[in-house]
Amino acid sequence: MSYRDLFKFTESMRSLGFHQQISMDSFHSPNFALVSEVLLWLALRFEPDINLPHEIETSEQRVYFIRSIVEFFANELKTTRELASKITQKGATLFRSLEEESELRPIRDNRVNGALDINEVEQSLKTLIEKTKRETSHIKDLIKNVSATEANLDAKIAKRREDLERNSKRLNTLKQVRPAFLEEFEDLESELRNLYQEYITRQRCISYLEHQQEQVAQAELMHMQEQQEMTKKIIENNKQDDDLKLLEGVNNESFNNQFLENTPDISIKGRVSSAATSRNRSMFDHLTDSETDSDLMLDDEDSNIMASDGELSTSKAEKLGSIHSDSDN
Repeated sequence: MSYRDLFKFTESMRSLGFHQQISMDSFHSPNFALVSEVLLWLALRFEPDINLPHEIETSEQRVYFIRSIVEFFANELKTTRELASKITQKGATLFRSLEEESELRPIRDNRVNGALDINEVEQSLKTLIEKTKRETSHIKDLIKNVSATEANLDAKIAKRREDLERNSKRLNTLKQVRPAFLEEFEDLESELRNLYQEYITRQRCISYLEHQQEQVAQAELMHMQEQQEMTKKIIENNKQDDDLKLLEGVNNESFNNQFLENTPDISIKGRVSSAATSRNRSMFDHLTDSETDSDLMLDDEDSNIMASDGELSTSKAEKLGSIHSDSDN
């Protein structure tokens, strides 16, 4: 609530005569006790004999109290609106009656002050008596018709009861008689139930097998990928080893060449050169006899990336020749 609303509320309660003084600081913190007391006091002003629960110790009791107060004020508001509409209607009727009073007053005064005509009064009474007789005879005729209608209805009810009893007996007889096709129907029903159970079991088995097949396919695919990765690693390691061996062979050959140049014995040079040549040949043979793509289970991309064994050996021989020429220079 704003400060203005709180001020108006306190002033209104003071003007209504609330027994407790409500200050502006009363609602700075939650104060349900004061709220319940104010609501109960307002309800008692509307209806002094009302019986409302005033137990607010627990949350459920507070909710029930607020609900009771709201229902009471809603009913009072509905009643007030109905009374307001009735007051409006009665006021309009009274206003029209007061407008007609100026016209009806002379007629009423003439009737009151004028002498009564005996013949006219007698004629009026006779007319009323005849009218009453006609209404009485009409009512008697209606009573007779009602009696006849009641008798007809009783006859129809008795007939319906007989039909009901007859149909009930026929129904009981049909229930006791067992049809010829009922046994076959029960057999087919049990067979259908068994087939349905078998169908459910097979569907579950098929679903389980399909799931297992998918898992196996995924496992095989992962295994193939792992094998391909391992194969790539092996090939890279082999290439690195071959490059290292090639470099070692080149270094050894350059060392042998220097040794031969410094050594005058021709036989020693021949033996060293023949040993280097045989070692290089064995190295190239090892390179040419390495595993192929099909043996190492490589895919097309890896096979396209790698060169053939012949091209590899040729390129390595050219590299070796260039290294020899550099070492000679």
